[in-house]
Amino acid sequence: MFMLDQAVGEAVPSPDYNRRYWKAAEDPARQIAALVTHPDIATVAELSARTGLEQPRLARLSRSLFGCTPKRMLCRARLLRMLRIMMTRTYAEWRDFLDPRYVDQSHFIREFRQFTGLSPSEWEALPLPDRAQWVDRIAAPFTV
Repeated sequence: MFMLDQAVGEAVPSPDYNRRYWKAAEDPARQIAALVTHPDIATVAELSARTGLEQPRLARLSRSLFGCTPKRMLCRARLLRMLRIMMTRTYAEWRDFLDPRYVDQSHFIREFRQFTGLSPSEWEALPLPDRAQWVDRIAAPFTV
């Protein structure tokens, strides 16, 4: 990661390290939030490659900026996409639009409960303003 400058005897960052660091450091919170919510990014490895940060550094940065790991943020973004679909479609219709990154419906329901504390049908029974508040709570870490 660092090269030893023989003439001065100080550690200086390598050019490659600087290029990767400054690419992500311009505004890391906005960059990570934008990439996490991008539907084409499904894994932490893809997120790491797009940000130019190594996975451990990305994890530390994510925890300090958002309070959770990159994997947890990707799960939250996936659920957020489903909640937005559920806001615009009826209960019977959204099953047809289940995010392909969910293995099956039970995977979606389990993750839905983890983030909201409700089942999808309980959430569907809420009045629309209450459902909108849930969407805002789930989306809160991504609004940087």
